[in-house]
Amino acid sequence: MEHRPAEKIPSVKGCRNSDKPAGSFYGWWIVLAAFLNLFCSVGIIYYGFPVFYPSMIDALGFTRAQLTQGFLVGFAVAGLILGIPAGALIDKVGARQVIRVGIWFVSVSLILMGSMTRLWHYYLLCITEVIG
Repeated sequence: MEHRPAEKIPSVKGCRNSDKPAGSFYGWWIVLAAFLNLFCSVGIIYYGFPVFYPSMIDALGFTRAQLTQGFLVGFAVAGLILGIPAGALIDKVGARQVIRVGIWFVSVSLILMGSMTRLWHYYLLCITEVIG
């Protein structure tokens, strides 16, 4: 059996299979945007928040259980109730608008956490944060 090399397909300028890429692949920009979105919304808020627990316990007099219950209350109230309507809202107005409003909910609730004094303030701000 004789081995023959495969035919080389001629390259066309501007085509994906050309020898020289025209720029960066657009899919990597989508990956970067998704990474930054998840890093800011999940990484910092949910995994970075426990770093502040000792300071919050000292300053506000809350117990560790009360602090961790805030996110549970937020997910139980907002996450379960608003999950399906959020998907319908994304279909209706688009993901970009929903994300913009969500960023405001998260930002305002985190800023207001700096001035909370009562436990119910914390629970309410956790609910608004999860809505975002």
